[in-house]
Amino acid sequence: EKIIIPDSVTEIGASAFEGCEDLQEVIIGENVRSIQNNAFEGCSSLMEIALPSGITRISNSLFQQCTSLKKVIIPYGLISIEGGAFMNCTSLKSINLPDSILSIEKDAFGECKSLERVELPSDLTIIEDYTFSGCSSLREIIFGEKLMLISEWAFANCTSLSSIRIPKSIKFVEYSAFYNCSRLRDFKCKFASVTGTFLIIDGVLKAFAPADQATAVIPN
Repeated sequence: EKIIIPDSVTEIGASAFEGCEDLQEVIIGENVRSIQNNAFEGCSSLMEIALPSGITRISNSLFQQCTSLKKVIIPYGLISIEGGAFMNCTSLKSINLPDSILSIEKDAFGECKSLERVELPSDLTIIEDYTFSGCSSLREIIFGEKLMLISEWAFANCTSLSSIRIPKSIKFVEYSAFYNCSRLRDFKCKFASVTGTFLIIDGVLKAFAPADQATAVIPN
């Protein structure tokens, strides 16, 4: 149920604790500099974890299917969150993402159905495919002012999301980025400020969410 990783350890190998369903607590020594892919995947009783200060990436599927995980402490200095890192962490309600993070990869928080609020790092420029897809409790997302691209299906099926403020830096919003965001009524961005359902960039209709409207009028 509890594991203490001593300071003599510098790396946790791939799949080291994968599928340890009774593991509730892990204390990681401060000299750990790398945790490899899937190391804690499927640790369905793990509720909380603090990553040591030397960690610079959260590797692929590291905490995937950790369905009891509620709290993650991420150090400043982390650079990347890799694909599927927190996918299906269905008890995670919030997470503090330090501004040192430069990339968040595909599916990183996919299907985190309890996640309610996210403030993205200030230097993040791309939200990749499916990053927050299926986060059905997500009510608030705060974008950094350097964001340039929201990729396909990034926020698909975020059915609690009602308002979006797109920063002036945005260049591209890809296909179905906000697919089935059924409560989304308020889009605001550089090229459009519409109380309704549309995102228009350079005259191109990029996104449309029905949001219970029987009739839709595309603004001029």
